[in-house]
Amino acid sequence: MRPHMSKNIVFCADGTWNGPEKDDVGDDSSYNTNVLRLFSELDGDADTPDMFLRGEQEKIAKTKSGAVYQVSKYLHGVGDSNNWLEKIMGGVFGAGMVERIVRGYTFISRNYSPGDKIYLVGFSRGAYTVRALAGMIGKCGLLDATKYDLENNKEDAYRLGTSVWRSYREHSNVDSNLLDKIIADAPHFLHVDVDPNKMLYFVPIEVVAVWETVGSLGIPKYWDDARVDVYRFTDTSLGEHVKYGRQALAIDEMRQDFTPTYWDQRNNIVQVLFPGIHADIGGGYSSVNNGNGLSNAAYLWMRNELVNLGVKLQPENWVADFCGQIHCEWYKIKYPLAVRKLKMPISADMAIHNSAISRINYPDPLPVQDNKGQWTTQIYRPASLKSFFDSQWKALPNIFIV
Repeated sequence: MRPHMSKNIVFCADGTWNGPEKDDVGDDSSYNTNVLRLFSELDGDADTPDMFLRGEQEKIAKTKSGAVYQVSKYLHGVGDSNNWLEKIMGGVFGAGMVERIVRGYTFISRNYSPGDKIYLVGFSRGAYTVRALAGMIGKCGLLDATKYDLENNKEDAYRLGTSVWRSYREHSNVDSNLLDKIIADAPHFLHVDVDPNKMLYFVPIEVVAVWETVGSLGIPKYWDDARVDVYRFTDTSLGEHVKYGRQALAIDEMRQDFTPTYWDQRNNIVQVLFPGIHADIGGGYSSVNNGNGLSNAAYLWMRNELVNLGVKLQPENWVADFCGQIHCEWYKIKYPLAVRKLKMPISADMAIHNSAISRINYPDPLPVQDNKGQWTTQIYRPASLKSFFDSQWKALPNIFIV
């Protein structure tokens, strides 16, 4: 028997309203989120190119001899309405997130062999997806593809994955009423027994890499007129089975529903603050008038981190610009607003990116969208960073800059 050649498994989960919506933007790839950019630049050939417009795609990268060295999957935040699991779960309270977690889980299970490296990448709700997925893998392991036919029987794979998720959440400290509601609503035939002898346990994850994990999933769900976060993290720690954690965070986001979920301090966690709001960090704005100059900085930082951790990517030509536009989204919909409360940036687990320092030090006013949606220019003095700088806007001596 030939020895197994280890490979990379990359799962990319995008934000709910972000993805390849070419009807709106034509072929302008500058609108792409950072997750979609990353997937597009991953080594490998697409399995079915027409699937891309339905919000998902898989890639396989092979050596000249035909050995697979990297497989990857992109999943739009909304997902594919033609997918069997999404059709089944469509009316269930809180089902959208479950469906995306399960689909990431079955993709990884289908491809994983011991020795492979798993990379989880996400933005916004997609960041929430991959962080929950990492926790599920850490507590429950993966389905063993040598004992289950996950490739040819995807409906059974989804049933098994949903049952593993159910077991994972039952053993988590989640509001039991909400959990009971989700489980009661889920179609009964999705509940199948998982044989513990057909699982792979103690599966390591190389990195969870995210832009802007929002704790309330962006737009909170409402149930009995109460705001709820069905998938709330029971803690903010990154499991020891995950070697590295990387997160890019927005300095200027003010919507309280977009409050970020930080990781607790631990070795090999790096969280970095960038200028801009939610999508100025995770991407999605056009390059027109330098609309994506800031998100390019957050993208290139994360891309470099992933390359250093072994992800195989094609060359890129994105240009970061700290002078880029800072957008405003809360003039469109009335949100509760507040200045972000940021952790003290005094170590790698919470640091300020040099692009923010460069913008603060820049002598001229730079483009910013005001609360009425009008474009103006301002000297950059972010309220969320005020306590980390002196009266002349020089960083305090203990501030960590990357």
